Amino acid sequence: MMLKLLPACALLASAAIVHAQVPVLNPANGHYYEVVSGFIDWDSAKAAAENMTYLGFGGHLATVSDAAEKDFLVTLGADRPWLGGYQDVTDPGYSEPGGAWKWVTGEPFVYTNWAPGEPNNLGYSGGDENWIEMFGGGEWNDTEASNPFTSSYIVEYDSATATIYCTAKVNTLGCTPAIGFSGAPSASSPNPFDVSATNVLNNKPGMLFYGYSPAAIPFQGGHLCVQPPIKRTPPQSSGGNPPPSDCSGTYAYDMNARIQSGVDPGLAVGTSVYGQYWSRDPSDPHTTNLTDALEFLIGA
Repeated sequence: MMLKLLPACALLASAAIVHAQVPVLNPANGHYYEVVSGFIDWDSAKAAAENMTYLGFGGHLATVSDAAEKDFLVTLGADRPWLGGYQDVTDPGYSEPGGAWKWVTGEPFVYTNWAPGEPNNLGYSGGDENWIEMFGGGEWNDTEASNPFTSSYIVEYDSATATIYCTAKVNTLGCTPAIGFSGAPSASSPNPFDVSATNVLNNKPGMLFYGYSPAAIPFQGGHLCVQPPIKRTPPQSSGGNPPPSDCSGTYAYDMNARIQSGVDPGLAVGTSVYGQYWSRDPSDPHTTNLTDALEFLIGA
């Protein structure tokens, strides 16, 4: 591992944690990242990150899923930050130096960017090196939890998350329509946040509607999952296979385009939104069908 000498006064600065920047959006994945500067051990950095929030999103020590995310972290300019990687010594696959490395989020530990010769478990003070710090160029080093040379940590806020709730109405062909999403809700990102519906009747009109509070109100043989007043997006056709009827229809609507258009001032940063798809089902007594619903929080 690489070592450098620091003045004694720097080693006493562990309590001086300074927020060096406001969280920065990574448009590629919709997550926000914040650099916190100061000398701190890995366990304390982990606990601090998990107690932080931004726009309602919980934080954790940053994880790295691919080279693009690594490159983005480098642009933040952090000084040898802690990442959310650690070696699980209780795992049956644990071995030194390369066995049982994990991320704090539980996501797969697939991408790696170890510096040459790392990991090597050669602690500067003779201890085990079971935690990951990042060098300035993005390379990783395994190090001890109380490494005095690691002078910052990166907090990641997973703003791409959204929650599916409520109960869909089974249509007259016995299919259960399902709401879904891709991307991250954002007031500035150029990338779409598509709210979708699948398993709906083909070639039928439908629309996404939304509001600002959840509900579970009996409605037309199903459940209205959005509390009125309700906002409606433009109608769509489900497409899918040509007749006869089946469940190959789908809908998709880019909510980021609507958020950023200004058509609805209520779609502001930090606002929770609740959405559901309505569609036509001619054989139903109410001639309608409803998906389950999606809750999401608008990021910056």
